[in-house]
Amino acid sequence: MNSRNFVAKWNLGRAAFSVAGIAISLAMTVLTSACRDDAGTPPPREDVLEALNEHIRAKVHPALQGRPRLHLVETMADMMLVNVAPARPGANVESFRRVFGGTSMSNVALFLNDRIKYILPQGLVTGASAADQSLGGGMVVGATNVGVPIYLQSVIARARGMNPVIRIRAGSREDQIEITSPRVGLVELGVGFGMETRFPVRTEDGRTALLAHTWVRRSSTLVHEARHSDCRVGVTAAEAEAVFRGETQPRPDCGYPHGTCPATISLPDGTIVPNSAAGVEGACDRIPWGSYGVQLAYLKHLALDGRGLTERQRAEALTEFADTLMRVENGISLLRGDFGWPDMSSI
Repeated sequence: MNSRNFVAKWNLGRAAFSVAGIAISLAMTVLTSACRDDAGTPPPREDVLEALNEHIRAKVHPALQGRPRLHLVETMADMMLVNVAPARPGANVESFRRVFGGTSMSNVALFLNDRIKYILPQGLVTGASAADQSLGGGMVVGATNVGVPIYLQSVIARARGMNPVIRIRAGSREDQIEITSPRVGLVELGVGFGMETRFPVRTEDGRTALLAHTWVRRSSTLVHEARHSDCRVGVTAAEAEAVFRGETQPRPDCGYPHGTCPATISLPDGTIVPNSAAGVEGACDRIPWGSYGVQLAYLKHLALDGRGLTERQRAEALTEFADTLMRVENGISLLRGDFGWPDMSSI
C-alpha cells in the first residue's frame, strides 16, 4: 500500500451523525469489554487511562491494542529523539514556526498536548467498523478526531439546559469529561494506523524499492488530527442543529472539516499540474491552513529544513509531503505565507 492509500480524516457529515445519537444523550460511556485486539483476545484489564509518555500527555485507552498501539508508542517515542532544529543557515522555517510556535519537536509535543487528550481504538466512540473506514479508491482512514462533532452536540444540549458529559471507562475507573471546548481531544485510530505500509524510493542502480513507513508518516497523521480540534469562532445551537440536519455545511474554521479535492496543484517550481486526487470528496482542505496545510508545514520541515533525520526518514517525509500537497490548493504558496500565516487559536 503506498502513501496515497492512507489518509487522516475528519468529515463532519459521517463522523457527527454516527456520534449524534450518543452525544445528545449527554453521557457517553466508553467500555473496554466489547473491544478486542488484533488476535481476537480481550485486552488486558487496566484500572486507569495512562499518559503516553513524559512528553505526550494524551491518555491511551487500554482497549487500543495490537499494531495500532505498537505504532503509536513507537511513533511518540521515536519522534521525540529527533532534533529538527533548522539544519542550514537561511532555511525557511517560518511556516513551521507559525504553526507550532517554535522549531523543535518539543514545540510539536506542546501542539499535540493542547489538542489531543484521549487516543482510542477505532469505533469506540463513533461505532465505525473497518468497512466504514474506506474512503474509496483504495484509501483508508488513519485516524478520526471526533471532538468537534461532539462539541457541536454539547452546544445544542447546553441550549436545552443540560450539562453534557463524556465518561471514558477503563476497568473500574473512569475519566469524566465535561464538554466545554472544541479541544475535547478525542481521537480514534483507524485501520490505516495499524497497517504495515510502504513507500517507494529509487535505488542507486535505478530500481524502485519499497521501504516500511516509520514514525514520520504516523506523527504527521496525529499533527493533522490535532488541527481538527481547533474552532476559532463560537457556534450557536441553531447553527449546530442546521449542520446535523444537513441544511448547511459546518463552518470551515471550526474543526477544519475536509472538502472536495482541487483539480490542479502547484509544484515547488511553480508548475501547475493535474491533481490525481481531483474530485475526491472529504479528502482535502476547504480553506488555507486546515489540517492538511498544517501537516504540509510539518512534513516540509522534516524533509527539507530540519536535521537529525536519516536519509531514509527524509525520503519518507518527502514522499508524504508530495502526497499531502495534493490535498492543499496552492500548497507551495501557502507555505510561503502568500495567504497569510495561520491563526492557531481556538475558543
